[in-house]
Amino acid sequence: NSFVAEDLSIAVFILCIRKHRKTAGRMERPRLITPDVTAPAITSAIVASPRQKGNPMLKFVRNAQIDYQEIICDYLVGKRNAVLYISIRYHRLYPQYLKQRVDALQRHFRSRIVLCQIDTDDCEKPLEEITRTCFSSNMTLLVAWSLEEAARILETLKAFENKGPDIIKGELHNDHAGRMADIITTVPSATKTDAHTLMAQFGSLKAIANASKEALTKCSGIGDKKCKQLLKAFQEPFNTDTH
Repeated sequence: NSFVAEDLSIAVFILCIRKHRKTAGRMERPRLITPDVTAPAITSAIVASPRQKGNPMLKFVRNAQIDYQEIICDYLVGKRNAVLYISIRYHRLYPQYLKQRVDALQRHFRSRIVLCQIDTDDCEKPLEEITRTCFSSNMTLLVAWSLEEAARILETLKAFENKGPDIIKGELHNDHAGRMADIITTVPSATKTDAHTLMAQFGSLKAIANASKEALTKCSGIGDKKCKQLLKAFQEPFNTDTH
């Protein structure tokens, strides 16, 4: 009946597993090479396309190894983080190159980055074209002004591949005093101690903003320099465009 057939199938399956375990130690497992260029082998190194072997920027990569694999992007700094590299001079020679490379990436990657190196003085127009391509294709544009800086950017992307956004977020205070301190310390040279002193003296941010120079300098730790910076921050208009 069907139950007997099912039990027999399970028994045969178990025997096959046992046989495989006995022979696995005597046989070398064949390596499977997957041609999927969007999912290369996981590695601690920066994965680079063979087309990048002549890139002089790689001479300045000192804090990470380079592992060449067949990938559709130029560099992988994480399993799903793709980087395309281009220089202004190369873009001038081949203006359609970047667009074609971006289109080839499609949506296979979580982060898609264009690393652009400025290697010529007259870069305004080509950089604008590259920016437009990145904007229309939902790419992140990172600009380097030297080969050394481009290498540092690539190393940093690799070093932070598994880091979350929390590492660049500031501490968010839930209490009123903490938030007021965050606002006041955005003024150059103003410290948290200064913020607490001002809040204790004036009671509110509005009162601090409306305080006179004489009133501010009476506070402990607030000298002429800090006073001028506080007055500048609170009293100057945000929009300085007079046109």
